[in-house]
Amino acid sequence: CTHFPVFNALLKDILGPDVTLINSGEAASLTLYDYLEKNTNREKLEGTRFLVTDDPTRFAENALKFYDTTLKVEDITLIDIKG
Repeated sequence: CTHFPVFNALLKDILGPDVTLINSGEAASLTLYDYLEKNTNREKLEGTRFLVTDDPTRFAENALKFYDTTLKVEDITLIDIKG
């Protein structure tokens, strides 16, 4: 679950030192980074695009918590994952 890192300290206390917790978000991002490093031609990159399943404006506002720069709403595309 993507929310488990929020409870990481609590889970460690409950589960004890013999259990190793894996941050799935971190593991996935490291795997993706490794893949992109091996399979992406950086010279052809045109910038960053964000594909979201919720309101692009709200995503841009919340992104301020994670990025050093303001995202432009026109760089954010709303997608439908239902098919």
